[in-house]
This record gives sequence, C-alpha cells and structure tokens, in this order.
Amino acid sequence: MGTPTIVRLTEDLASRITRQMETAILGDGSCSEENMGTACFACEHCNQEKGGKRIVSGFDASSLTKERTAFVAIDDETGSVSFLGCATANYCIVSSALGVLFPYVVFEPTAGLVSNLCIGSSARRRGIAKDLMMLMAREYTPLYVLVMLPSETCAPHVLCHMKERSSKLKEYYKDLGMAVLGQSSMYALMGSRTGIPTPHLAR
Repeated sequence: MGTPTIVRLTEDLASRITRQMETAILGDGSCSEENMGTACFACEHCNQEKGGKRIVSGFDASSLTKERTAFVAIDDETGSVSFLGCATANYCIVSSALGVLFPYVVFEPTAGLVSNLCIGSSARRRGIAKDLMMLMAREYTPLYVLVMLPSETCAPHVLCHMKERSSKLKEYYKDLGMAVLGQSSMYALMGSRTGIPTPHLAR
C-alpha cells in the first residue's frame, strides 16, 4: 500500500470513490458483529435502530462536499484512486443542535465541529486519522468532536459494541489532547484548544 495523499474532497473525486466510501462508512449495511467492527459508522446507525438488523442507507459521497471543510486520504500510486479515509467539519455556530445539547458551552465563532472521521478498515493504524485531525485543527480553533453514546433501547449485541466503541473513541481523542467538556443522553462533547502541527496538504 502506497503513501497516503490528503486532498480536499471535490464532487468529481467523490463520484469516483463513492462506492469505496460507502463500504468504509456503512459496510454491507447490516448490524452484524463483523460489520459493526469494521465499518466506521455501522455501529452508530444500528445504535439508533431498535431492531438492530439493517441500516437504511441513502449514502452519497458528494453530500460530504457540502461541508465547509472536507478532506480525503487516497492512494493513487497505482494509477487508480483508492479511498483510505476522510474527515469533514463545519463551524459550530452552523449547528443549532449543539446549543440545545450543550447550552452551557460557549462556542467561539472560529470553533469547528468534526462531523465525520472515517478510516477504511485496511488503512487503519497508519496515522491517517491523526493527520486528518491535524488538518482540521489548522482550519478551526478550537476543535470539537461528538462521540455517540450507547442507547439503552438498541439491540443487546449493538449495545455491547457501542459501549466498547464510545470508550475507545474517547481514549483516542484524549490522546490527541482533547477532553470531555459535556455529556448529553446521546453524545459526549470533546474539545481541544491545543494547536497541533499540520502535515503537508497536497494542492
């Protein structure tokens, strides 16, 4: 596997890798233990489905380009473009839900919320997620993320995965210098005011 290249996600690029991105984000669309363990957001979608069997998907990679900031990590050394990971974010003030969920947190005009961070299962543990977060930290100060918490109404096998997932995500973001700033029934809000050195961004 070649060296990852991080670029801004355009509609043209999204159309070329949309199937790869859907597989990375939702997998095969099931709430099986294997799929929840490999697809980035299968577990979250299943967490919101009481039956815990299938994910209703209308995924369109081009929708991610509507975010103010969208980066994608790709491997294009072989001549074809392979999806490795992606991240999107926008200003916190754009999200009305944040103020409702966390009314005690004052979000600065320059603050950003990471709305999506996904690394393909075969590209993990290569530092790609950290590189993407570094770039987001350059775009927004401070930077926030939401970690979805387990729903007590979801299927038992989903609940088990969600508990493990939310715990691991909190630890990962803590390693990046973030801290839990608030918690609602659905999400933990984590944030950081610490600047992070940024990698080279391909033009």
